[in-house]
Amino acid sequence: QLQQQTKSPANMALWTLGWNPHRQLGHDETQSEEKPRILKSLLQHTIVEVACGAHYTSAIIDDGRLFTWGDGGFGKLGHGDTRDVVVPTVVAHLAKVGEVKHVACAISHTMAIVVDKSTKLTTMYCWGGNFFGNLGKGDSTPSALPVEIQGREDVVAIAAGGNSSACIHSNGTLFTWGMNKTD
Repeated sequence: QLQQQTKSPANMALWTLGWNPHRQLGHDETQSEEKPRILKSLLQHTIVEVACGAHYTSAIIDDGRLFTWGDGGFGKLGHGDTRDVVVPTVVAHLAKVGEVKHVACAISHTMAIVVDKSTKLTTMYCWGGNFFGNLGKGDSTPSALPVEIQGREDVVAIAAGGNSSACIHSNGTLFTWGMNKTD
C-alpha cells in the first residue's frame, strides 16, 4: 500500500498506492491507485516512519509530529472522534505532549512511543478500539484520544496486531496484552 522513496538525503517523499475506499492513501479521493503516486500534502516534511493499519495510515515527520488519515472508526486516528480523515492530519494531542518516535497500527487501535517535552521521559500512548484490553489501560473502554499507559515508561519497541499489543522495555522485558485466543 505504501512506498517510501528518497528524493535527497534531507527529504523523504511518501508514495501511496492500492485500494482506497476510506481515503487511506491520503489523496482526498476514493480512487484506488495501481501505480505509486506521491502524497503531495506531506512533501514539505521529511518523513521518518510510516505505519499502516486496517484502512488507515500514519506517518511521523522529523520534528516528531504524527499524522494520521483514512478510516477513523473506533477513534484509531487519535483526533478525538470516529470520523474518517481524508488527508494527513496532525494528532494534536500528541503534538502537545512531545515528540513521537515510533508508531504501530492494527485493526482498531494505534500505539506510539513518545518523548515527553517537559520530563524528557519516554512514554507509551495507545488509542482506538479496546475490545479485549488491547490498549493496555486496565479496562475495555475505547479512547478516541491518545492515552498514556501507566507503567510502560522507557519502552523501546511496540507492535500492534489484530486485537493485541506488545512492547519491549529498555531492559529487554517483553510485555503483551489484549486478545489471548488462538481460534
